[in-house]
Amino acid sequence: MAESWCVLLLLVSRVATSGFPPLAMYIGTGGDAFGAVSLPVGAQSPYGAVRIGADTSNTYDIPIIYNHFGGYHYADTYINVFSHTHMVGAGVVDYGEVGIFPVQVDSVENLQKMIANRHCYRSAFTHDRERIEPGYYQVYLDTHKINVELIATEQVGVHRYSFDNFDKRHRTILIDSSYTLATDACRGSQVNIDPTKNEIVADQQQITVYVGISFISIDQARINQQAQAKLQPFDSVRELVQQKWLNEISRFEVSASWNPDAEIMFYTAVIHSMMSPTIWDESNGVYLGFDNQTHTKPDYMDHVYTDLSIWDVFRTQIPFIVFHDPKRANDIIHSIMINVEQGGDLPKWPFANGYTDSMFGTHACILLSDLIMKREHDVHLNITQVLEALRKVANTAQAHDSRFNPPTYIKYQYVPFEKERFSAPYTQSYAYDDWAIGNVMTAAGLFDEAQQYYNRSLCDAERLIPFDYRYVEGDAWHYRFFAPHNTPRLIDLFGDPKSFVQELDTFFTRGREWTTTKLPNPYYWPGNEHDLFSVWQFHYANRSDLTQEHARWLLDHAYTTKPDGIPGNDDYGTMSAWYIFSSMGFYPLAGSSTYLTGSPVFDRITIRRNNGQCTLNITVHNNSNQNIYVEQALLNDKVLATFPFIDHVNDLQCSNKSTTVQLEFFMSSTPPLI
Repeated sequence: MAESWCVLLLLVSRVATSGFPPLAMYIGTGGDAFGAVSLPVGAQSPYGAVRIGADTSNTYDIPIIYNHFGGYHYADTYINVFSHTHMVGAGVVDYGEVGIFPVQVDSVENLQKMIANRHCYRSAFTHDRERIEPGYYQVYLDTHKINVELIATEQVGVHRYSFDNFDKRHRTILIDSSYTLATDACRGSQVNIDPTKNEIVADQQQITVYVGISFISIDQARINQQAQAKLQPFDSVRELVQQKWLNEISRFEVSASWNPDAEIMFYTAVIHSMMSPTIWDESNGVYLGFDNQTHTKPDYMDHVYTDLSIWDVFRTQIPFIVFHDPKRANDIIHSIMINVEQGGDLPKWPFANGYTDSMFGTHACILLSDLIMKREHDVHLNITQVLEALRKVANTAQAHDSRFNPPTYIKYQYVPFEKERFSAPYTQSYAYDDWAIGNVMTAAGLFDEAQQYYNRSLCDAERLIPFDYRYVEGDAWHYRFFAPHNTPRLIDLFGDPKSFVQELDTFFTRGREWTTTKLPNPYYWPGNEHDLFSVWQFHYANRSDLTQEHARWLLDHAYTTKPDGIPGNDDYGTMSAWYIFSSMGFYPLAGSSTYLTGSPVFDRITIRRNNGQCTLNITVHNNSNQNIYVEQALLNDKVLATFPFIDHVNDLQCSNKSTTVQLEFFMSSTPPLI
């Protein structure tokens, strides 16, 4: 993976921009250790590849990597550099390339010290002189007396520096082409400014820097810069980018008369959910493929995407995109199939133009099933190729280790712990994946073959011993309830519904006693993905009241408007999308067309799905902090017969006769009779 960039300068002026709903953009910038949310802070267009932002450090410049996966941490007091690419709330560090930083110094000697050691040029800052908006970032560098503003298109970062008037100071822009967050190294770099003077000279107090980024070539970086920003004034680019954000946010309208913070958290979560995946095609539609060749995206795709944290996003964030923006969801799925075409395998975690071995499971199967079962896939999705990819990943060993030794898994109907130390979660994940494959086979009319995968999905981890430490990011309690695809069978394994409810309720009530996010909660852990579906499983034991009770508690306590207001790594919008769905009162069973109802926090919700072609209006009657139980639900003025379940196809899709769907919840302070 290589980046190239170019820099241009221009003098411009400043204006203000407004029009956004209530937001708290510091949400997700704090937290510590396992509770570090790790969202980057800076400027980005919706789903843009350039996420230009501040990489910060504490007073003593002691690196705390686990708090800086996104480069920025709210508790820090210094900015080290502004880099142009960042991961989005992941629990690992990468990207952070092309560092740029403006300085003012009183002597050439001090400037030389800064050039020799980047720790000498960092600047103090305060949140009082910092501003974050969708697509726009501003901060005042106290050490250097410079006001910095940032904006970003898909592949272009634009900086504006306003220097305080110190006549005797040297104004300099430092360009660190080898800077990265991960390894602080690159394969090669080159900076060409002026072959005769080797410097840029300007007599202005304000300059603008344009940084074109390309993963293909320097020439393509220039094309990106010209196509997306040219030398337009900073404020013109800002207006363009922020209008894109307004267009995306305008899909949603919510109102919460009794809890205004819920509106702030909802709209901020929508912003976070739209920071990824990454638009990978560049200007003129070209992109670097998994085969390291340059390709042109198909005409039927608006964009090619990458940076899919699939182990996380398959649960909430991608189903959220399927729900409100199926055209973009189709492009994401087409991108996965392009990965297969160019690289040979279904990816576990596609990053830039390559495979990674991050996490486990082949949950791209669930993404494919989710789109297909909701009947949102377009005519360009080649089902034959999809089926071929699913069969291959489920039955044969792959070059990129998509699954652990499928023949062994098929032979024993589980992953033996003698072969893989994380045998239990691997087995549970593959069972979920096989169920999703069965769904796709069913949709294709291959019922006999589908049944084979449904049978494989009955594999469970109850036979795996020892039952103590062989888990990923959790323990036996966390994975005890992980069977989203087949909760009825899980209930049978507990003996009866009452026993299941008792144990699941204990999981949540004991989890409430854990008051820190710095360490993993030994019971329900709201900050990690394996537990996200658990609160919805009470429905299958006829205890919807407990789903509503615990879901509302989590919305009120695990999520806040503070910098640590997300209970763990946001993981490319996964936790934010959990909040969005849960606060609206329904939640997806990923890989299916089913949603499970919860306890909505808003009085009214409007979602303009599919670019306004279908509008979902949700009205919540008698809503309050005490009225957390759903007494009745209506769909288009009729009793929702499938309550507590909602079907995407039958209930939420508009018909030829109407472009609106009306869903109503009637709330009560007492649960229905059990």
